[in-house]
Parts: sequence; C-alpha cells; structure tokens
Amino acid sequence: MKTPSGSSPEHQQSSTTHPKQGTSSNSHPKPFDAHEIYESTTSADVTGVPQNKRPVSRTAVVWAALIVGLVLLVLLIIFIAQNQATVTLEYFGWSGSVGLGLTMFISAVAGGLLVAVVAVARILQLRSILSAQRKKLNHQ
Repeated sequence: MKTPSGSSPEHQQSSTTHPKQGTSSNSHPKPFDAHEIYESTTSADVTGVPQNKRPVSRTAVVWAALIVGLVLLVLLIIFIAQNQATVTLEYFGWSGSVGLGLTMFISAVAGGLLVAVVAVARILQLRSILSAQRKKLNHQ
C-alpha cells in the first residue's frame, strides 16, 4: 500500500525520529548531552529513589494533617460567626441561652467523643482477641 508521498508505510516508519535519541533511526546516535544526564540524575535523591516513588514521611503526613486541620478550623470559625442567633436550651432542669453556632459545635464534639469511645472499646476488644490467639499459637 502506498502513502500520499508515494512510499510504503514500512519505509516511512524506518525514517521516523527516535524519541530518545532525537535523530532518525537510520542515522548515527546523537552525541553526548550533559543536560540530559543532569536531568536523569536530579530526578532521584541521594538514596537513588526517584522523586515520584519516594515513600511519604511521617513529617509530611503531619504537615498535611496540620494544614487540613487549620482549614477546618477557619471554616468552623466562619460557621460560628455566621450563626450568632441566640437559642434557649433546656436540659434536665437547666435552662440557658447560647449561640446557635456554639450549640451545634458542642453537639458535634459530643458526637465525635461518643464515636471515639466506641472506637476505643472496639480496638481494645480486637487487641484482646489477637493476644489470646498469639498465646494459643505460642503454646502449640
């Protein structure tokens, strides 16, 4: 089959540019390029691990968590500032007026604490099960 230029596709393919060398595949390889070697050596750190494959450090995780926490804190402050309406709360004979935003914040914290207590109980349960299984395996 002929292409518009009049040559066969096989012939055209052999004269295409090789992506690594930057020259046609039927010519000599390109000469030494210090810039290319520099780029290949700077893509890895001193341990030889490429930058895009580097393991995530604990410091990086803490830093990311700190930033997320600060963003959430700013959003919380905005929420409380925008919900300044006063509401009356009554709880087991106690009565008082509190801002709506603060009331909702206290409710969310109480819910979070409740979830944390349940999670700690489950973790302790799983640890005791694991400990019992380890003892059983060690005695066999």
